[in-house]
Amino acid sequence: MNIKKFVFDEHWNFICEIHDAARPGELEGSAPQKAFVSLEKCYIEEKLLEDKIYIGEVDNKIVGFVAFNSSNITWLYVHPSIQGKGYGRQLLQFAVKKTEQPTKVLVLNNNSKAISLYKSEGFVILESTKGTIPIANVDVECYRMIFQPKPTLFNNKDSMKEEGFKDFYRLGDLRMSFPICRDMSKKSKEEDGVYFVVCPFNEFPQFIEKETVGKSVPAKSIQELEKQWISDSPWIVVYIGSAGMWKSKEDKSKVKISKRLKDYMRFGNGTTNGHKGGRDIFQIENFDNLIVCYKTLGNKSKKYRDQYDPRTVESKYIEQFKEFYDGKRPFANQID
Repeated sequence: MNIKKFVFDEHWNFICEIHDAARPGELEGSAPQKAFVSLEKCYIEEKLLEDKIYIGEVDNKIVGFVAFNSSNITWLYVHPSIQGKGYGRQLLQFAVKKTEQPTKVLVLNNNSKAISLYKSEGFVILESTKGTIPIANVDVECYRMIFQPKPTLFNNKDSMKEEGFKDFYRLGDLRMSFPICRDMSKKSKEEDGVYFVVCPFNEFPQFIEKETVGKSVPAKSIQELEKQWISDSPWIVVYIGSAGMWKSKEDKSKVKISKRLKDYMRFGNGTTNGHKGGRDIFQIENFDNLIVCYKTLGNKSKKYRDQYDPRTVESKYIEQFKEFYDGKRPFANQID
């Protein structure tokens, strides 16, 4: 299915037809027939055009549409003649990715098909509530549902711990005076490893307009940064980095995890142009409140290179991340 932005002059009649055909089925069991109001009559009262609207096309024919604001899915309809083919699911998944997390939706309490769809995509019932259908002035009971993404290595602290990541320090503690480097385990100072920078914010972040980051590296525009951002949950990996390089058992490289993180923060402080990787982090407002965790990698035997070479492991994590997020890298990773 091709999903694209709604254009009033091109698509209005089609979405009116879809809404008016699907709405009676939505109301069944939750409201009397008099609750039905055509889209042409209710769209102004219900402020449809204030939301972002996208239509779904199959073989150049519009089959459904979805509308949403910053964090709520407000409309989702597929023509009843082709329901059950996954088109509503695709529109829902699209909308969830476009909204701030956690995404919310209001569903009529007896709309079992919609409730089942939302639950299958990770929504849970937050509360029961009452509402009134505008124009028809019919009172109804609804469920307010909220999106809780399935835990993965890249959006769940417990999953990260199970994978071997530890310490989960606030980035600002590292930035100000590096005190946590003194507290890190001995292994982090002696071994190679990989690390995650995690965003713990609920809302879409604000970005800082800058000319440069580091000492003199050109910064990105706010529009570029907003396009890169992935909304999933209030615990999403925004950068994957590595420290050290596989060479041999005798490798004496000093760039271990603790030093690599120090270099990263020095770049953020504007004192060096080293460690350009992950530089977009420093254009996030309140980036001090991001979280950093790390995993040490010890064995340097050539036999286990795929498991213990930091760059190889970093690349594998980025590839896994892309599998979860439709080919997108973590926000601040520039390369695979």
